[in-house]
Amino acid sequence: WYQRRVRGMSAVDEHEQGQYDGGADAAERADQTGSDPTQPPSQQTHGSFVQLPGEELKLQQEVECVDACFDGHIRGQLKLTTYRLFFTAAEGEPHDLDIPIHSILKIDKKSQAENSYSLSVQCKQFLSVRFTVNKQERKSKDLYQTLTKLAFPEEGIKLFAYEYKKRHKDSGWEIYDFEKEYTRIGALKEKSKWRHSAVNKDFALIDSYPEHIVVPAEISEEFIKKSTYFRSIGRIPALSWLHPTNEASITRCSQPCVGLSKKEV
Repeated sequence: WYQRRVRGMSAVDEHEQGQYDGGADAAERADQTGSDPTQPPSQQTHGSFVQLPGEELKLQQEVECVDACFDGHIRGQLKLTTYRLFFTAAEGEPHDLDIPIHSILKIDKKSQAENSYSLSVQCKQFLSVRFTVNKQERKSKDLYQTLTKLAFPEEGIKLFAYEYKKRHKDSGWEIYDFEKEYTRIGALKEKSKWRHSAVNKDFALIDSYPEHIVVPAEISEEFIKKSTYFRSIGRIPALSWLHPTNEASITRCSQPCVGLSKKEV
């Protein structure tokens, strides 16, 4: 996935990615980061670094980037903030890299030569990248120590989420709109194989589910009610996500009740 995206997106890729992001969500992301909303967070065009509200720049240093998606060593500048590790490629070089700090799984530091060392970063989404750092630069030692401290904080309260300063005009309870969201992913469009069910109005049927759920269009309300007896805590399969092209779905539910007595486990 990463290699395909970093080398450039086809027209089909751009169309599909735009459907995933959604118009309003994509526009908001562009406003916050100054990035292209059709590009994934790990790959942006040159010079797209814009700090988020509350994001603090800790240090920046000239490095070389060695990555499976790039050919050879890519010169550029590495910026380390309280939120991300951002590599800005030099003019004429391939795309930049934008790596959220807390997507990092492992950091390795190894000496390469008398005047340099390599900094290998492995991420939870399987991205792996290596930077060559000049030891003679004043901040070379601080880079590894600061990155390690930010990526693996001793206290959860030091996470960037606690420092994010954006102020929203609306209350959080009004941001999510059920009908708008499921229409966006195509579940409530005309002739859809899915439909909105009000069977859980006032949380009467499943108290741990939202009032509005999306279920297969051919399933009746009565069938849904009977199905709750065969699921732990009554959590029947309900739609969470729908692929915009092939309509593959992700549904959430609890495990079925098992045994002769159909007891919850």
